[in-house]
Amino acid sequence: MDFIVYLLTRAFIGLVWLIPFRLLYILSDGLAYFLCYVLKYRRKIVESNLKRSGIEIPRLVDVYKNLCDIVLESLKTPTISDTALSERYVMKGIEICNNYNKENISFVIAGAHMSNWEWAVLKFPMIYEGRTSGVYKPLNNKYLETYFSKVRSRTGMGLLAMKGSFEVMLKESRPSSFILVSDQNPSNVKRAHWVDFFGNDTACLHGMSELACEKKIPILYFETMRDRRGYYTLTLSKLVDADTDLKPVEITQLFMKRVEKTILKQPANWLWTHKRWKHKRKNIA
Repeated sequence: MDFIVYLLTRAFIGLVWLIPFRLLYILSDGLAYFLCYVLKYRRKIVESNLKRSGIEIPRLVDVYKNLCDIVLESLKTPTISDTALSERYVMKGIEICNNYNKENISFVIAGAHMSNWEWAVLKFPMIYEGRTSGVYKPLNNKYLETYFSKVRSRTGMGLLAMKGSFEVMLKESRPSSFILVSDQNPSNVKRAHWVDFFGNDTACLHGMSELACEKKIPILYFETMRDRRGYYTLTLSKLVDADTDLKPVEITQLFMKRVEKTILKQPANWLWTHKRWKHKRKNIA
């Protein structure tokens, strides 16, 4: 069954490859309306998340347009040229990373599920001079996992499976950079950092902050904005220096406050379909 799903997915990717971007977004609009108003995909989760965060989005379908754009753009990733990627995905602040590399300093880059984060995986190794690894959650389908791993690493990005990645990064002795999308629910809730996120007690991943404190390395924050459909600007800036006095949970809180500010700039472009507040602290043994 996994192989059949793989073949169907590859066939659909082939169709997406044939569709020019301007038509791709017409398809995205249609899918978005279907998901929002007909299928009502995770509609209650989206509405609940928005209510808890105190954010109003005049057209709820825009949340689904963002989701569909990301999915279709990601499926187009295997066939997008380096030239097209350079035009569509601009990175600012890369000199900070290259300066760290020249000084043999490892660092962490962390950001949110905001707009298209998948293309950053391809673009970063194209303009960064050092070694870098991205932490990701592997797919259950082994055929798709192998295929998309090749796609994501085609420009030189190393890949670390989320499970066990903290221990691997901690043992890394060579100067390296680590990219994490750290705003999602933690799989290990008992090790979660509990911080305020839009006024809610929220379980967060611990790895980013604890890694930086253990290895005494800086953390950069990446903010991705959609300039217009299919075009993005990712901006890198310092979150904490290597010599910070902040505790790991305080760093996590600082990070999530930056995520809040990013979301408020373009509210519809965060992944609201994610059940962000499913964990309750009182339920953790």
